[in-house]
Parts: sequence; C-alpha cells; structure tokens
Amino acid sequence: MSSNEKKRQQKLAEKKRKRSRKKTKIKKSKKPSFPKGGLMALGLTKPIFFCATLDMIDSGMETVLLARRINENRVLLAGFNLDLYCLGIKSAFIAIDTKEKFYEMQNMQNFFECPPEDAKKLILGSAKYAADLGFKPDKDYKKAMQIFHDVDETESTTNFTYGQNGKALFIGGPFDSPQKCKKIIETLEKSVGKENYHFMMPNSETEFFNEDTGK
Repeated sequence: MSSNEKKRQQKLAEKKRKRSRKKTKIKKSKKPSFPKGGLMALGLTKPIFFCATLDMIDSGMETVLLARRINENRVLLAGFNLDLYCLGIKSAFIAIDTKEKFYEMQNMQNFFECPPEDAKKLILGSAKYAADLGFKPDKDYKKAMQIFHDVDETESTTNFTYGQNGKALFIGGPFDSPQKCKKIIETLEKSVGKENYHFMMPNSETEFFNEDTGK
C-alpha cells in the first residue's frame, strides 16, 4: 500500500472515530429552575406547611396540592390534576398566591392531609404509568415538581395502583373531541394492544373493550 493510500485510510478511520464519539454523547437535559433572588426561588427554601389531596383515587382522578409559606402574606403553591387510570398528569401549575386567596381556595374543596412523600410518589407513579402507555405529562409538570425538590418519595410506605383492574381505562371528558378520543385510543392500541385496555366515550356510562367496537 502506497504512503498516500495509508494517509487516506488513516483520515477515513479518524473521521469514523469522530462520528462514533458524536453518536455516543448524551445531551444533558437542563433542569428547570427559577431566577435567583425571585420569590419562587425563595419559596423553595421554605418549609412545607400544606400538602393534601381530594381523596378521589377510587374514581381514577386525583388532585394534589402542596404549599410553602414564603412570608406572612405570600405562599408558593403547586397543583397537579392526575388521571390514574390512563393519561397521568393532565395539568400542573406552580404559582405565587396571597395567603387569603390560598385559604379561600382551600375552603372551597374538601381536602385531606397527605404526607408529602406519599404525594410525590403518587404523582411520579402516575407520570410513569402514563409514559409507559405513550402519554406525555402536562408541559408545566417538571416546573411544578420543583416544589418537591427536598421530598424523598422512597420514604413513603404507601402502595399506589394505576389503571383499573390491571388495564388502562381512558374516560373521555365532556370537552374531548372525537378526534382527540380517537388519537388516545390509537395510542393505547399501539402501546398495549387489543383486549388490554378499556375506554369510555364522553357522555357514556358504558365501558368498552377495543374488540367490541369493530375497530
């Protein structure tokens, strides 16, 4: 082999190594964070004074609220609406509110005290169950979860189950369009296959297996 050919082969080998290194690099995801000095960042340093649910697990839906007191007049509040049967984190938010408005909202619902580690475990489990089915959490989920940054869910001894009777159950809401329902059912079809999920269309009281619909 000529010296020119050797150089050409060496260059090709070097290019191949570079391409291989690029493929194996894993991009580190940026963790959401609040600007330093802001009230939200300050709120994360404060102790939790409220953590509760609406105790609706048996219905397949649940709401979780957690709050930290920033000062005498302000609270940092995060809320999560969960679909434990199928879709996971349907909505999430984190916000600063006045103490008065917080207590107003609290009094409007019959909340039940919940240990923060149980609440975090429930939320994370719901998100994972939905992800395994092919569904993404609400866009503000990661941002809102920062309020649990110092809570260790592994300390929870409560066991939570997801789905209904071992199968996913999609319950269409009154504002869910036929197109949206169809897309969700197609996702379930792809992720778990026939006979492995139920669904209930909006304004219906009947649960269906996929095979019963003729799909």
